[in-house]
Amino acid sequence: TIGDSQVRERLFEILDGYKPDVVVTGALTFPCGFNSFKWAKLRGKGVVMFDDVLISGTSRNPVKRMVRAHLCRRVQAYFVPASDYAVEWRSWGAGQKNVFEGLCCVNNQRFGSVSREEMEEYFRNSDLDIGRRYMLCVSRLVPIKNVKRLIEVWSKAYGFREDVGLIIVGDGGQVIVLQEVLLMMGVRNVHIVGALRNTEVQYYYALASAFILVSHLESWGLVVNEAMAAGLPVIVSKQCNCSRYLVDDGVNGYLVDADLDETIFEAIKILESPGRLADFGIASRRMIQDFGLEKFARNLWAACSYVMSVDQGKLDIFSRGLMVFWRARINMKRFNG
Repeated sequence: TIGDSQVRERLFEILDGYKPDVVVTGALTFPCGFNSFKWAKLRGKGVVMFDDVLISGTSRNPVKRMVRAHLCRRVQAYFVPASDYAVEWRSWGAGQKNVFEGLCCVNNQRFGSVSREEMEEYFRNSDLDIGRRYMLCVSRLVPIKNVKRLIEVWSKAYGFREDVGLIIVGDGGQVIVLQEVLLMMGVRNVHIVGALRNTEVQYYYALASAFILVSHLESWGLVVNEAMAAGLPVIVSKQCNCSRYLVDDGVNGYLVDADLDETIFEAIKILESPGRLADFGIASRRMIQDFGLEKFARNLWAACSYVMSVDQGKLDIFSRGLMVFWRARINMKRFNG
């Protein structure tokens, strides 16, 4: 096991070798983000911090929030997913000019370019029937992702149908539990295929007729971007932060409540409506064009350019003391349920 001090020393060694003028780093709650920030501040370099978590959803511990707020105000620019995030960062002291949007984007072309012929060739020797209508879920298999509820609702709606299926791509601590649930219910049209690389999962997007994500919590939910790039209707829980930006209820998909079975049940009935599947899919592909890599690159470059144009300032004694004694820790229970 590599200790925190060893990681920090190696990171400092690497950054000292490159000597960047601007460091683009993750959230300060993560050790890697905090140590990159620490290196930059101790050497008078600029910082662009990216974060896809809304501040209102972070720790309620007043001491932790105070320390995080103090250190974050020493960041020169913030790179966030969308407007609500920008508003919250400004409530913590960010300015009007140093918050840039465009963090949560994917390579839309990759997920939207698989042809029917390529998809059929990929699944030629698969147990999946490409003639069926499939609903796809791409998720870690942990309680907070709510996949068990999805399977239970699916079993009530379609559990014994042979013309439709639910594909679950992902792995995690709940995989055995979910397999036991399927066995106990006797449901045979749910397929848990495990974790896949992006070069493989794109074929599952191409196979699917619709996409669903009903997590109890998602700081964003990039898999929704991927599904929309592939031209799929999307069913997304309101608890996923991306839902307010990517889902136009009744236009490119449906918003559901992760805790209400009936909302999920009604939404997955879209598989019965080929016309809506087609119309919603077209809308998804159109809407996601505003969240492509071009936007990501353009606005990240703008953030770095802004940092280069402003005075980095000197670090005060109090901030130096915080960086000596503060230890970044991320509560993984929050993300694993």
